[in-house]
Amino acid sequence: MRKRIVTVVGIVATVVGALAFTTTPASAATGVLVLAGGGTYSPGMLLSSPSPQTFTYAGTGALVTTTQTTTVHGIESCSWSGSTSSDTALGGTGTFDGSCSGTVTTVISGTYIRSNVAELTFTASAPGLASGTLTGVCAFVPTTAPSVTSYELDCTISIP
Repeated sequence: MRKRIVTVVGIVATVVGALAFTTTPASAATGVLVLAGGGTYSPGMLLSSPSPQTFTYAGTGALVTTTQTTTVHGIESCSWSGSTSSDTALGGTGTFDGSCSGTVTTVISGTYIRSNVAELTFTASAPGLASGTLTGVCAFVPTTAPSVTSYELDCTISIP
């Protein structure tokens, strides 16, 4: 757990440093949300034999937005649940909905594509956090085998 906290802090520091050199119009607000967490799949994904799944996720991370200057808004906690029609441990697609709270409280819903064992991408809407579509890239790490019933998921989410 300590390693994940240090990793998230390092990622946030890198993001803050990168955003500090970004110039945007005073009226534009963009940013990033970096989450680290994990969840469960049920009944469990196998390497072959696609099957319907339900899943949960809970993660915590830093929300950073920028206008003319960078502002770290604070810590956000997000959780969601969803379903898939035919995931395997090697990939799949699904839908999810849930919420984030902290400095900003919002509902979140979207779709995801897991194209290989290690990467998941998604698009989502989160009124109150972003006026446009959120996009995220996540590192997906199964923590059980041969049936994947739990996982770690670390995401970098772009806020338009």
